[in-house]
Amino acid sequence: MYVLGYLACARDNRPYVVPIHYAFEAAKIYGFSMPGRKTDSLKANPHACMHVDDLESQDRWHSVLIEGGYTELPDTPECHNERIYAWSLLQKHDLYHFLFSHLPKTGSFRIFTCGHRNCACYRLKSESE
Repeated sequence: MYVLGYLACARDNRPYVVPIHYAFEAAKIYGFSMPGRKTDSLKANPHACMHVDDLESQDRWHSVLIEGGYTELPDTPECHNERIYAWSLLQKHDLYHFLFSHLPKTGSFRIFTCGHRNCACYRLKSESE
């Protein structure tokens, strides 16, 4: 199973949509990203929208649109458990093994952070909850 969604955000009245790999539970969507336009935009304006679809054919499909607020989960003791939990959700998907198979297999916390010190972990919480 591959989990791909489209995250929409805006900064300075300019929309930005980007495909992301994500993990979810209940009304929370978790993502991991290197710093850049997406995380800068979400920090400046935490209102975001995500679109996910499941396409079997032209006449057999489903889609979900989620609106919510962005929260970065920094690499701090306060967010440690939620970051580990989010990472464990992402590891359940087949794509995880493709994306991160080149990283060293260690028990360290660095493997969790995508092998990069600046990897951001974030949560998008649905406004409907």
